[in-house]
Amino acid sequence: MFTLQPAAAKTSVNFVCDNGFTQPGQSVFVVGGIAELGGWDTAKAVKLDPSIYWEYIYNPPPGGDTGPGPDAPVWTGVVADLPPGPVFEWKCIRRNEDGSGTVDWQPDPNNAFGAAVTSGYAGQAYGSF
Repeated sequence: MFTLQPAAAKTSVNFVCDNGFTQPGQSVFVVGGIAELGGWDTAKAVKLDPSIYWEYIYNPPPGGDTGPGPDAPVWTGVVADLPPGPVFEWKCIRRNEDGSGTVDWQPDPNNAFGAAVTSGYAGQAYGSF
């Protein structure tokens, strides 16, 4: 004999932080007003991946040619197990991976995200430095 328990509905969001230039040892993170995004605690922020960070962006060739694609790095990451429904605020931050130094916050205002999705993929949330 066994008993079934209902599972709480969860959603996922693809976070995008544009213009995310970094120095060696730095990364871009997303932090926000819900526990799953650190509750505004930068030490608990979710690290994103440098999806577009080609050499010609940070080391352009002579003559000013910026290359065939974007002219700034883009960091992305899908964050799962988010609560469905409520609108929450969030920001992109840039910080040292070892936690030292100061945190560079995306300029104001905060980004807001909310979707009418009750479970599954809820869409893309976009922010920029």
